[in-house]
Amino acid sequence: MTRTNKTEIIKDLANRKISMKRIFNAPLTDVWRAWTERDLLDQWWVPLPCKAKTKSFDFSEGGNWLYEVLAPGSGEQWVVVEFKKIKKNKSFQAISSFCDRNAVIDPEMPVMHWKNQFIKSDADTEVLVEISFSKDADIERIVAWGFERGFTTAAENLDKIFSTLNTQTHD
Repeated sequence: MTRTNKTEIIKDLANRKISMKRIFNAPLTDVWRAWTERDLLDQWWVPLPCKAKTKSFDFSEGGNWLYEVLAPGSGEQWVVVEFKKIKKNKSFQAISSFCDRNAVIDPEMPVMHWKNQFIKSDADTEVLVEISFSKDADIERIVAWGFERGFTTAAENLDKIFSTLNTQTHD
């Protein structure tokens, strides 16, 4: 039986950090793939009713992911993620920035420094995420935009993907 998991989020405004913890009912290799493959990311990365649409993707150190957030009633919203350090099936670090369709970064928008860890435990995988910010204004803006709810909803999207995979595997 699949249990419902909760996203734990700690906002540390004084140190300009947001930490998240989430257990997924899936093996480490599946969770890693969901976080590092463009086709899977497009299925869950942004909260519904929005969708992510990848323009380019190179998951390697020095590579990047450029995607558009398709939101009903909204104009173009682009994000570029620059991959800095990758340890396969263990962790990766990246910097995400708001940009235009050509990956030209908007200096007025928040920049997020991500550290993601993946930890195997039995049939589940724990994901630990720490996002740090250089400026107080950046973390305050992200929090005000509803990052906590958005990240939680996106994680729930991923739970649905794993639930479907588990159902198909056991049929």
